[in-house]
Amino acid sequence: MVMILLNPSCTLNTVYPVILLEGQVSNQRSSYISVTNHVSEHCICWPVISQTFRAFVLLRSGINKVTIKYEYYVKEIVCSFKLRASPYTVQPLYIVCKDGDGRFQAPPGKDNSCTEALKRISLGAALLQTFTAYDLKLQKLGNNITFNLPINSNTGWPECNVFESQYTAEEMYAMTSKDLWRSLAKEIMSSDDIKNKSNSKFLAFVSCTRYDGQNWNSSWKHRDIVASTCGHIALGGGGLALLGSATLHTWADSLENLVSCFTDEKLIDRSVLMDDSAYRLTYWANFSTGLGAALHELGHTFDLPHSASGIMSRGFDNIHMFFVLPGSRPINQSTQPSADNFSDYRNKLKTLSDQLKGVSSY
Repeated sequence: MVMILLNPSCTLNTVYPVILLEGQVSNQRSSYISVTNHVSEHCICWPVISQTFRAFVLLRSGINKVTIKYEYYVKEIVCSFKLRASPYTVQPLYIVCKDGDGRFQAPPGKDNSCTEALKRISLGAALLQTFTAYDLKLQKLGNNITFNLPINSNTGWPECNVFESQYTAEEMYAMTSKDLWRSLAKEIMSSDDIKNKSNSKFLAFVSCTRYDGQNWNSSWKHRDIVASTCGHIALGGGGLALLGSATLHTWADSLENLVSCFTDEKLIDRSVLMDDSAYRLTYWANFSTGLGAALHELGHTFDLPHSASGIMSRGFDNIHMFFVLPGSRPINQSTQPSADNFSDYRNKLKTLSDQLKGVSSY
């Protein structure tokens, strides 16, 4: 064995675009594998930890040839993605207040534009869709059991749309969480811009969430953090899962950055930014709690109650454990062999090996 896939049956024919490749290698010498989808010409490197790897691949509609490379070993698989024919779907939304421009709170110098928010929510929704499929398979409920997402035919990613609210930021801040949920749910269902409302659940994020930590001190509890955050909400039910955007800056905006964001040990500056990480205080933990909370609230829209453990309990804080292996570290994608230069890289190594054959050892 040089490399084997542990979940081939889950990857060959899917109804969701982001698949998980799990595998093992023998005689580990390299710290990463590279995975390329030849339809999109997209190559990403993923860490190998204790001879095990976990990688995610974006598929395009139709047949996809995927190449997995580890050192000199190459494995090719053919995957098919076809969106399930169903009117029922989960629609991701980014809610922009009447007097806002869609920017979310973020550290100075970080892109917090509306476009960036859509990328993060789109990827987050896709990751939750994949997680759901694998978790339900683990519960022996079958393959390809997950919710639908609308797909952008140009990018291949789930579509996240901007919803322009008629409420100003201050009007939203003045509402309780329940009143905000009711008001925005009514707006969404009354809108002529949103199609297929009766067959949809909505996973929505409020752009104007703002944390004010100027009075923060180390004795603050989570309730103090929440009390200092305007427009913060995590509430799901009926057809709407509604969340704030105060920690959206910690989310990955691409698969290339997924491992980096889920392993970012940098501490949140609580005098500037909201910490919603179950007291773990790091960027990666805020990403994990935020993504997990989104699935938790979405679960409520499917009439799932709270449970003793798992996603519908506080298990959602640890959703990162599905996406990255323990001990993972960020990989600098720009320094690794890409889909374009891997063959050249391998040829250079072979040339060097041939040259060394004639060298005598003393």
